[in-house]
Amino acid sequence: MAREMAHLRRANESLQRDNRAKDTALQQSNIATDLILGLYQDLGKEIPDHLQRRLSAAQAIATGSSHVGSESPNNMDVNGHNGEDLGGTNIDNTHGSNQHCGNNALSDDAA
Repeated sequence: MAREMAHLRRANESLQRDNRAKDTALQQSNIATDLILGLYQDLGKEIPDHLQRRLSAAQAIATGSSHVGSESPNNMDVNGHNGEDLGGTNIDNTHGSNQHCGNNALSDDAA
């Protein structure tokens, strides 16, 4: 049991590091995007359509929203289900990429 808890704690720490890295990348992307948009505005120029699409795609990748601009509602879980309780377990599978692990039952201060 102790080994399993140690393994889960390491996995949780890894997920927290990944979330921090993703947050940092998203912040850097937002700053770069704001600078580019500000440059175009300061120069009084309109952003070309192909650059606008590229910025939108980059933001979608950074936020994990792979369905931006598509007809998909982006509400499917990894198995292609709409969150219905197929197994009678009533497990919430709607956790998004913007949620942090700080309030996780596996964190050290939850004990």
